[in-house]
Amino acid sequence: TFNSSGDYSVTLSVTDAATGFKATAMVEVRIGGVLTADFTSSVESAYIGQPIAFFNRSTGGESYNWDFDDGSFSTDPNPSHIFERSGAYLVTLIARGIGADAIVIASREVVVLQPISVSFTVTRNKVSTNEVIDFEADIDGDYALTTWDFDDGRIVEGPESISHAFNLPGIYSVILTVDELNGNASSSYDIEIEVVDKVIADFYVSDEGILTGTEVDFFNESSGAIEQIRWSFGDRRFSDENDPVHIYDEPGVYTVRLTLRDQTGRRVQSEPQQIVVRDAIQAAFSAPNDNVSVGEEIEFNNLSSGEIESMIWDFGDGSPTVTATDPTHIYA
Repeated sequence: TFNSSGDYSVTLSVTDAATGFKATAMVEVRIGGVLTADFTSSVESAYIGQPIAFFNRSTGGESYNWDFDDGSFSTDPNPSHIFERSGAYLVTLIARGIGADAIVIASREVVVLQPISVSFTVTRNKVSTNEVIDFEADIDGDYALTTWDFDDGRIVEGPESISHAFNLPGIYSVILTVDELNGNASSSYDIEIEVVDKVIADFYVSDEGILTGTEVDFFNESSGAIEQIRWSFGDRRFSDENDPVHIYDEPGVYTVRLTLRDQTGRRVQSEPQQIVVRDAIQAAFSAPNDNVSVGEEIEFNNLSSGEIESMIWDFGDGSPTVTATDPTHIYA
């Protein structure tokens, strides 16, 4: 019995009893030690195309055969292998020692994942403050976690699609981070969002008592990042001025609108305002004759025009004024 493994020279010597002749035979004997099979790998899961290193932890082996379960084999003691398809593979190591029956086997599962491919889109990359926009990621492959960083203090883990609104104007770099399923690495993707002040359209009119042929002042009270201004006065006439002056030729009820375009290209419209335009009044009258006798009654004809609210007649002789439409008067 050999107590330890190694190479031994076994010698047999025999002597002829009659002649005293000696003959010697020698045989080399190899004694193997305890044979075990074991191995580890650089990762337990990997992506397609990612090299995996296998580390042979066996003892007492003389030769090794690896079966990667994908039709590939190796006799290297510590091979490296790349899997070309996703799936679960049972990698097997066969260790052979000294002797025909000296064979042991170890197996370990390796999971191969689909590589991650990421892109994401956004509704608009130039928006107004407090405008809700949608971010949508398109992720192919096996991944563990997504993280959205909106560069304004908000960080969200989990969803592939998300909505967000920025409260302040500025340039924001939105980053989507995707963690690999095996925890070895993560990939980040970013997009720049420009945020401008939200436009609020508003205006007022200088005077509510508007007459035909008179100037009307319109004042733009809007706020925000305004790119373009368009006034509609309701009479098929328009203006691009900030505070326009307009004259109505005809009486009527007109709907005035102020339409703005902000720096993101969005159209913003004010609440419409209705204004009433009346004809300008004109005072005129006639008398049958400019020359009359004392005590003669004269009838005056009111020829005034426009929307007249009241009238006062003064006959120029100190007599009391009157409010009749077509009065008569006697000069005493």
